[in-house]
Amino acid sequence: MAAHLAQALVHLERNEMTAAQEAVQHGLRAHRADPEAAQRLVLLGVQARLALARGDPARAWTLLDEARHERSARQHLPALDQWLTLLDAEIDLATGRPEQAEQRYVDLRPDETAGSGLRVCLAAAALARRDPRRAEELLTAAPSTRSDTVAMVGAGIVRALVADAQGHSTRAVDLLTDAVRLAEREGIRRPFITLSSNRLDELLDRVRLLAQVLFPGSAGAEDAQARAALLLGGQVKLQAYTLAYADGYVAIAFVAAIAVILIACMKPMKIYFDSNSPTPTK
Repeated sequence: MAAHLAQALVHLERNEMTAAQEAVQHGLRAHRADPEAAQRLVLLGVQARLALARGDPARAWTLLDEARHERSARQHLPALDQWLTLLDAEIDLATGRPEQAEQRYVDLRPDETAGSGLRVCLAAAALARRDPRRAEELLTAAPSTRSDTVAMVGAGIVRALVADAQGHSTRAVDLLTDAVRLAEREGIRRPFITLSSNRLDELLDRVRLLAQVLFPGSAGAEDAQARAALLLGGQVKLQAYTLAYADGYVAIAFVAAIAVILIACMKPMKIYFDSNSPTPTK
């Protein structure tokens, strides 16, 4: 089951909705054959992210609410808990509630720190509240290594938007160009969709034009538009223009993100049934 759910997350980052749905269905069948509590929570989380990617935040919220109700207080799963918190914040941001998304950070337990994905989401929420300084502060601890490539792309996008909001247009284009290159190399699409805005569209268009000047032989505008439409559909063509001008489509290296899900899906050797003891039972 863990492999199917990890595959579904990879397909979601590539914006491959049909393939993601198929992987979720395979995971659901595997879970029915071998039900386990932690795997059930991961399954609900993946289904919630799929629903959000399809533009149905109400369905995503219902699935996460179901996960919260099924979550046993006797289980100690900090990595899974933080991932579900990230999904909550993503829904908040998608439904125009940046203040609620930032509250997720305040509500973390004293022994928790926000992971890179959550920090990027919170920075986007701060930017939505027109607080670029706060967004910049949150991104100081954002990923700078390949341990979380998706978060690196998201952080690059938000940093570009912060620079643009502060009037540093050249730096904004440079930052977004770096994010686009990394996304294209790893086949990542989702951050450009979840962080979509008119301002991002304008910046991406500038990056696309710059790419045509620097790499005139890579792909013509008409070819880029055709491939963009095929990749993402009409509503996000501007985001896809930049990603379409190069032909590379390398497999996604979701080392940290997939590790979290695989660990959470393992048989419950990491689950603590004695909530009063910090030491796992043997």
